Amino acid sequence: MARTSPSVLIVDDSSGVSTAIAMMLEEDGFLVEIADSYQSGLQAILAGNFRLLIIDVNLGTDSGVNLAAEVVRQNLPCKIILTSGLLDLSPELERHPDLKRLPILLKPFGRQGLLECVQRTLEEAAA
Repeated sequence: MARTSPSVLIVDDSSGVSTAIAMMLEEDGFLVEIADSYQSGLQAILAGNFRLLIIDVNLGTDSGVNLAAEVVRQNLPCKIILTSGLLDLSPELERHPDLKRLPILLKPFGRQGLLECVQRTLEEAAA
């Protein structure tokens, strides 16, 4: 991909996970930044120009679903992919029905699954 590749923000409280995701995306030419909490994620989102957010559902004591809901509430122009180690996100998503259509990557996922989900999400945004 060219240097004009979409910029991606990864919000995950696990530095190992966020670094692994960043490496996979950077290998494919994406520009990547990392935030490790709800608050640092929100600050980066508001200050940056991201096309895509990859947000972990569990951000320690905070909820990535709540962060995604805030992005949607503020009508920010970025796509969102949620990641989770939980098989059933129904309880989290029940509080935010407008997020039920977001793509969810279940951990552990590999490079192929990540890149396919990212490409599909960005293609839908362009359509």
